[in-house]
Amino acid sequence: MWDLDTPVYRFNKKGDVWTIRDLCTGVLVLGSPGSGKSSCVMALLRQIILAYHFGAMVLCAKPGEAKLWIEDAIRHGRADDIVHVTKHGKHVFDPLMYESRRSRHGPDMNNVAAMLMSLARVGKPHVQAGDQASDFFSSSAEDVVRYGGYILVASGENFSLMNLKAAMDSAPME
Repeated sequence: MWDLDTPVYRFNKKGDVWTIRDLCTGVLVLGSPGSGKSSCVMALLRQIILAYHFGAMVLCAKPGEAKLWIEDAIRHGRADDIVHVTKHGKHVFDPLMYESRRSRHGPDMNNVAAMLMSLARVGKPHVQAGDQASDFFSSSAEDVVRYGGYILVASGENFSLMNLKAAMDSAPME
């Protein structure tokens, strides 16, 4: 168990420190491109996380960032702690499987439908409320996910995108 007020980095001799509590409540790093957010501040955070044996889930967008984490983890003797999730790797994260296993009562279809609809909107332009055609299709897609999920769970099938698609494909078209 950690004392949350344990200093993990001293900025100066005046007593300005970063504590475990600071790390747990969040760190926001802002700056223009090339200002050193990754190479300075995030590198320092990476060293602190690894040196103190904290757990972390790191999402990398920059090419090479994951490689830095892996190299530093190995340097800190943390090679066995790495679970590197990639598109073609042996480790995957299936959000549908996760949601379906969270409760002994099965997945909350409202949460699953909302999650999938949010994922489907990633990278798409925001549509103004009141666009009736868009609202209709979004609502219909959410209903298909929700009710298709209920059917899969009730029939004893694994809740997955593949099974959800197979259930939709098997529906009568007329």
